[in-house]
Amino acid sequence: SNSNARDILTDTKSIFKFPIKNSYNYLKLLEFISQKKEITSCIISTDSDVEGCNIGLMDAYPIIKKSKNIVKLSQLWLSSLQKSEILQAYNNQIKPKWSWAYAGETRAILDAIIGFSATREITLTLKNQLKRLNVQFVSIGRVQTSLLYLIYLREQQIRTFVPKSFWVINALIINNGEKYICPHLMNPFQKKEVSELIFSQIKNEKKGFIKRKESKSVLKYPPTPLNTSKTLQLITKHIKTTATHALKILEDLYLSQLITYPRTDSDKYKPSFDHSKNLTQFLTHSQYGNYNKFLIKNTQIFPN
Repeated sequence: SNSNARDILTDTKSIFKFPIKNSYNYLKLLEFISQKKEITSCIISTDSDVEGCNIGLMDAYPIIKKSKNIVKLSQLWLSSLQKSEILQAYNNQIKPKWSWAYAGETRAILDAIIGFSATREITLTLKNQLKRLNVQFVSIGRVQTSLLYLIYLREQQIRTFVPKSFWVINALIINNGEKYICPHLMNPFQKKEVSELIFSQIKNEKKGFIKRKESKSVLKYPPTPLNTSKTLQLITKHIKTTATHALKILEDLYLSQLITYPRTDSDKYKPSFDHSKNLTQFLTHSQYGNYNKFLIKNTQIFPN
């Protein structure tokens, strides 16, 4: 094509758009509702994050507002599927977060400018060179290109890395049947002859003395709620599947209303979240039952 690559942003006919199977029915329903005169209010109930605001206010609401009867627009701010939380959010609707919606729209536009347009522009510019390499196109993206550059820099460090030999001395201490591995204070040794000299002086020792004991308390926080990245890491690590397949599983479970979607921005519990109610369901669990009884009895529930 001889058209300008930037046309993809301004010419609506330059690309074809097809609603995905899970969206088509919703779009048709929105169009149907917008034709009803008795509809006077609209509640945006999409995910409580930037993407949710963008979808609800920038994609869905424009279809609804074709109805001239809409006089009230509000938003349901909800991050839980608990009945009490849903009722509380419904009874305390908020003003639409337009700033969040515009932030999501800005990101989408930047993705289009850098992704759609730049990919086509550079692909056309390098057309002859790509043919010689038997490559169809060069992909440019706001996130992927930056990430690939960081990966490239790391790869350069790996390739130019010159390994150096070093030596360590460890003592195996046995006390009351317990085994301890004690490293030498000067580990690692950069010179072999120094390590060999010290080793020759202590290798036949049979006793050791504890001259100083130090201890410290470490405050370990409970894990935060799973977001998309953490969820994919756990699934791919333990189930040994691809991130694409794992994301498809999450999407299917979410659309079947079996889980809340692990959004990127939802890694904290609300102060009003009822943890005790959920823990009670595990009181008879073979592995965690007694621990849950202890937590509930002593009210030691301190989530992130």
